[in-house]
Parts: sequence; C-alpha cells; structure tokens
Amino acid sequence: MSFFAVEEREIAVINPHGNADKLELGKLVGMEFQFCVKKDEYKAGAKVVYFPIDSILPDDLSMHIGVKAFLSGRNHDRIKTVRLRGQISQGVVVPQRVIEAYLTARGKAYSAATLTDDLGVTKYEPPTVLQKGANLKPLRGALYSYDIEGADRFPHILEMIMDRPVYITEKLEGTNFGISISTEDEKLVNQRNFIVEPIEGEGPHFFHEVVDREKLFDIVEQIRAKYYPKSWVTLRGELIGENVQSNYYGLKGRTVRFFELEVDGKPIDSGDFLGMAREYMFATVPVLAKNVVLRDWLAGRTVQEASDGQSELIPGKLREGIVIKPATEDRIDEIGRLFLKQRSPKYLADTEN
Repeated sequence: MSFFAVEEREIAVINPHGNADKLELGKLVGMEFQFCVKKDEYKAGAKVVYFPIDSILPDDLSMHIGVKAFLSGRNHDRIKTVRLRGQISQGVVVPQRVIEAYLTARGKAYSAATLTDDLGVTKYEPPTVLQKGANLKPLRGALYSYDIEGADRFPHILEMIMDRPVYITEKLEGTNFGISISTEDEKLVNQRNFIVEPIEGEGPHFFHEVVDREKLFDIVEQIRAKYYPKSWVTLRGELIGENVQSNYYGLKGRTVRFFELEVDGKPIDSGDFLGMAREYMFATVPVLAKNVVLRDWLAGRTVQEASDGQSELIPGKLREGIVIKPATEDRIDEIGRLFLKQRSPKYLADTEN
C-alpha cells in the first residue's frame, strides 16, 4: 500500500495567491503539494501538521480545526483536492501547537510518530466492487497488494529518475485487476487485496465474466509456456466500464487494459511487456512515451503539469494521471520498486474521485 500519514512538517514557502486578497499558497519542505491558507496565517519555517488529500477526519477533529464545512463526501469528512479562486489546493495544514493542544485535552501525549492513529485519521478508499458470485480470499504465493507511491510526496525520488530512460503511461480510473497461473498451474483472478474465487453453482462474478469473454487465461498460458515455463506468471491491469467505480469513461460493458506482466512476483521491463502485448494482442493502458529521458519529455514542465491533459482512452475526458517507470526495472531501499505515479491535480479537483 502506498504511503499515507498525517505528518509534522515545516512550511517551505508562502506565495501570493494572485486571485484572492485573503488567501496565500504554500508548500511544505520535501513535498510538492500546493495548498491554500488564509493570508498572513503562516510563514516559511513554521511547524505544522499536514493532513494529506484522501484523509478521513473524525467529526470532533474536523470541527476543532474549523474545516468540517469544507470537507467532501456524504459525511463531510474527506479532504479532497479542490480549487479555491482558481488555484489547486491539496491537503490541510494546521499549526503544530493546535494539534498538540487538541491531543492534550483528550489525555494523549503529542507524538509526531503516531499522529495518524492518535488523531483517528484514516485513508479514503474507493467503494469496494460488489462481490456477488465470488468469495474473497487472502492473496498468496507471488501475489501482493499493488500500489504506487506518488511523485508529489517523494520529489527526491522523482529527481533520481529525471535523467534516466523511462516509459510513461496513462493512469486509468477503474479497479485493480490481475490474472495469474501459479507454479502449481492454478488459475487465479485477483483484485488489489484479495483473490476473487468463484462460488460453484452461482453465476460468474464479473471479474471472471471478463476473463472468460476475453479468453485471458489463454493469453497467460501461451506466454508462460513459451517464455516462463513452471513460473508464476501474472498479468496486471485496470478493469474499467459499467459498475466499476463511477464508470468515468462512460463505457458499455467492462474490459481490462493491462499495464504489467510479472514473473514470480517481479515485473518485467516495460519494453518487454509492450512486446508481449503486440505478440499476444492484448490491450494495454495508453502509452504516452517510450524509452525517453524523463527530463527531456517534461521539457520544462513540472510533473504535476505534465500529468494534466486529455485521456487518450476517451477524447474529452481528463486523464487521471500518469505512471513513470524506468526502462530497466530497479529497486531502492526507501520505497522498494522504483516507479512513481502522479495524479492530475485538475482531474482530482474537477471530479468526485
């Protein structure tokens, strides 16, 4: 699961808003998220507690820090990317002393290391796809919970790959989907956190309906037999269409766009994956750039600016963002696998997602 935490941070910079006399724009040391604050309330160097986007706040806390009326969702409890007088704002900052006083009043000692739990803040997760016709079983073998760290939170890691050849793909809005053949020749279908196991005698769960209709196990069997015999082979993708989240793209029916192939739990290089897609004719997520130096591709843009744009899947729709992978797979101690996503601030501000 990607990193999520309420954190003690330091204000890096406060800039004029440009379109609001009573607002200013801030950033934190070591992050690229931009947020709006009241004018003259914060200065560079100030200690704050940062609540990231997709934080779910308890009512008592949100009322104490004065943000309840500005939160999203049915219960007005979610911090979402918003536009304030034309400027993107991502997350909420509160003076460190305010949070310390809040916790002290409730008999808790302030600790920067445990703020998320101490404040009762949780991360918003999209509604779970209905599971009628299947049981959810724990992931096993070479399967693991799939997620990607964000470039906004790890700009120093983005800089590590700035001068390396990369592949850049469009991040689609849907639900995580995987199909595997294990080392024991077992055929498995999974979502992000569970194996989707069909219930005998019931109609097919729609994950399996897509697998059967598009003959996806045939594809994995052929790849495994030719290139990776006896290995655990997994195709990963995004399931999109009807009854998948909000069906943002307005599709009829459901389908999968694949973005990765793993062998024994390790992804193959992006160029090899795209070669497999051509050879076995399965659909991939839109590819925006192949084997380009990231700094050259950005051409002076920030990665946030580059993530904005029209979807190449459905013209007229904003793209959710981008995923950046080094041309040659790599790992680092801090986050494990070296790859990053950047969700489009415009998409986040202009949709309910």
